[in-house]
Amino acid sequence: MPAYTVQDWPDVDERYGMTKAEAREYFDFFMSVKDHRIEMLRELVYADTGLELSFTKRSLRDLHPWCQTQARIRWHSDEQTALDRQDPMLRVSIDTDGRLFKLTKRAESIGADLGIFCCETLIRKEPALRWDLDTRRSININNPSVHGFRTNYHPVDPIGRGCSYLYRLAEVRLGRETPPIMRLDQALALLQGWAPGRGDKA
Repeated sequence: MPAYTVQDWPDVDERYGMTKAEAREYFDFFMSVKDHRIEMLRELVYADTGLELSFTKRSLRDLHPWCQTQARIRWHSDEQTALDRQDPMLRVSIDTDGRLFKLTKRAESIGADLGIFCCETLIRKEPALRWDLDTRRSININNPSVHGFRTNYHPVDPIGRGCSYLYRLAEVRLGRETPPIMRLDQALALLQGWAPGRGDKA
């Protein structure tokens, strides 16, 4: 089994507190480890499934069954649940019994890597798109994101999208009623439609 290193990315409070110089340093760090994070993900998936990932929609589609096994969670104590209910910015979810849970640190890291892999695939297919820092005053402030979409389409945060995908998979496993889950290949197709002057390609 290849070594997989968990990456703990800054949360929204940490990113809000960054100076411009700190945000740029964070972006430079992200770019310096991005390819390594993707390679670790590819090695992990291959060790578990024998699937050799490439930067294609088919690879993203074939990843879905493996992703379902990675959506592991940790339950919150009653005390922590009471605190978290007061903070709408936290990445938490509620099961059918009203209990709060979060992804494990490993699952959050894998979710982020899945988002990075999906967005890197997108950029390789759409030359007008690029990695840059999201400086908007929003929940995604100071996140490395995909930029260059058509007017009225915001930058795309790979870390948040990847983690949200695993959250949804966890909710389904727990029996919570949710809308149909958008697989990574379907998300790629949607985002390609936002790219300037380009259509959806296989």
